[in-house]
Amino acid sequence: MSNTIRIALLSMTAAALASAATYRFNLPLEATLDGQELKAGEYTVDVNDTTAVIKGGKKSIETKVRTETPERKNNATTVKYNQADGKYTLRELHLGGKKLNLIFESGKAANGGL
Repeated sequence: MSNTIRIALLSMTAAALASAATYRFNLPLEATLDGQELKAGEYTVDVNDTTAVIKGGKKSIETKVRTETPERKNNATTVKYNQADGKYTLRELHLGGKKLNLIFESGKAANGGL
């Protein structure tokens, strides 16, 4: 394999890895996302373009996500839910110290949120 091809492959791999970002957050209340239950606790979310993978313990949920860039950095990480029939659905994560909000497409609901 020529050096030019090797350099091109390494550059593409580095770009792919750089486009994914991982963030930690705490889920204070039990919630659902894409029909799957998430217990209250610590999680990580890997964001890559329009996909997010939420991991906690052995559980992993892949879902569609949309990102928003607020004017200012978020002061703290906050979790927004939708509530229906006493159950919570994960709707948004506003990441503390970042100009980044994650909106989970499956978290949309007609009944407002917290």
